[in-house]
Amino acid sequence: MNESKSREEIGQFLKRMREEKGISLRTVAEETKIRVRYLKALEEGDYANLPGDVYARGFLRSYARFLGVELPRQQDPIPPKVSGEEPKQRTVIIKKRTRRYRLRPGLRVGLLFLLVAIVVVFSFSYLPFFRGPGEPGPGEMGGSNGEIAGEGELEGVPEEEQEEDGERPGRVILVQDTDRLGEYLVTEGPLTLRVRVENSPCWLRVIADGRTTEETLQPGAERDYTAEKELRLRAGNPGGLFLKVNGEELGPAGKPGIPKDIVFTLE
Repeated sequence: MNESKSREEIGQFLKRMREEKGISLRTVAEETKIRVRYLKALEEGDYANLPGDVYARGFLRSYARFLGVELPRQQDPIPPKVSGEEPKQRTVIIKKRTRRYRLRPGLRVGLLFLLVAIVVVFSFSYLPFFRGPGEPGPGEMGGSNGEIAGEGELEGVPEEEQEEDGERPGRVILVQDTDRLGEYLVTEGPLTLRVRVENSPCWLRVIADGRTTEETLQPGAERDYTAEKELRLRAGNPGGLFLKVNGEELGPAGKPGIPKDIVFTLE
């Protein structure tokens, strides 16, 4: 099916294939992890109610793959994101967390009181002997509103980290994740993948832009792969296979002993 189709025709095609197979939207949602209202929007060609073009393309591919059909080519491209709502159950944005160094509240308060006590004792015990005419007294030290200099730095966190919660959006978007299939969209290229095997051996096949490698990796082994458009993995024991894509740690690839296919596509 190579003829060009509109969004509405593609939606009607997917709906007709689903109904011919006797599959409900609820079943499709449970298997693909795409919310029912997004599936309805795809079938009706109502892309304004989808979270964005990247997600819409991923949803279409996942829906067609589940039905076992080839997705028709579109006449008009998917419009840019017009809804500010992000899917809360289906899609996950991988975030990079910056380590924050903060003292426990009790210890922080104790150190604050200790520092204040030291400053007060020092001020009243020693400063009168060194203060010359016209120099400020102990009660005049510090910043505005009587603040003691350096008090805001007790937490041991740089100012740039205090101003934000340390989280930044990542560049790897999880479109679909089941026991047998994981699908990711990567927003910046090229694709760089590092795999690390822990605990038990893992058979692994990797297809990078059509180039295939296959081997059984032992615990402690690491491998690096690169691609310009797409990376496909087939892991025999994904529970012991840890993934890192474009600097983003994704954790274990799946459940131990359950073979899984994983696809990384560059948008």
